[in-house]
Amino acid sequence: HFKIQKEEAVSTGIRRIKALLS
Repeated sequence: HFKIQKEEAVSTGIRRIKALLS
């Protein structure tokens, strides 16, 4: 369960960074 939550957090973080850069 922790691994899935970590991967979700990573993809959410990537989306946030992309939103900030664009």
